[in-house]
Amino acid sequence: MNREKHHAFDQVAGVLNSTFERAGPFPAQEVTPPLRTDAIRQCLEICQQIDAIGSDLPLEEIDELGSHGLESLSDPGLWAYQLQLDDARATVENLALDMAQWIAEHGGQITVLEPVVNALARQANATREPSELAALYDRACLVIAGTAPSIADATDVAALQPWLTAAFQLRHHLHPHPAGRTHACRL
Repeated sequence: MNREKHHAFDQVAGVLNSTFERAGPFPAQEVTPPLRTDAIRQCLEICQQIDAIGSDLPLEEIDELGSHGLESLSDPGLWAYQLQLDDARATVENLALDMAQWIAEHGGQITVLEPVVNALARQANATREPSELAALYDRACLVIAGTAPSIADATDVAALQPWLTAAFQLRHHLHPHPAGRTHACRL
């Protein structure tokens, strides 16, 4: 997680928090955008510190940090949707994809998929450039490989919905694979 992404999130968090404050009050809400954005900032700072020192945490801690980060990112994405802040939602979900990639690259298990799959689908719909689609396909494969077995092996259609969406989007844009390559990734 680099500083650019952290900065982009800070800008979106400011817009989301101020729009939330103007649209409120929401007295029944225990989890609000300001609370979640603070949690996300803390998570991003920890990820940056881990990357800066070049050593990994134990896998259980990577899993816990990743789950906390993705759960925290999921809520602002929903709030952005409800407040009709489409650019903010896209930024939050793109950050969720970056977080999922970070988790997978550090050997952790991805346990929250909805914002990640939304980012994959949005990005697949936004480009026709073969090299960008190939890179997106590779990211999707990394996410699939890093997905927690409890999710990856699910047979419940509701639990599979994010994967079905991603599979449709990526197959639609990548069939046949843009560079003529084959991958071990099953979508």
